[in-house]
Amino acid sequence: MTSIYGDCPVIRRIEASPPSRNVTSNGTIAAAVMVIAALVAVALANSSAYERLHEFLEVPLLLGIGSLSVSITLRLS
Repeated sequence: MTSIYGDCPVIRRIEASPPSRNVTSNGTIAAAVMVIAALVAVALANSSAYERLHEFLEVPLLLGIGSLSVSITLRLS
């Protein structure tokens, strides 16, 4: 859409936005990604890979500076 003043600022902003922004701003695509993630989570929870995933999420992450250190698991972060 062009006016006598040149391109519309909204059109320029939309054309300049990265493709990832177009995907994340679309509600239908975001909902589909969430449904797929939920289905994958249910499938993993009911498979033999659950134990390995659970063990991986329980591995402690350690951050230390000198004598100070903090530990947290991936499941709790």
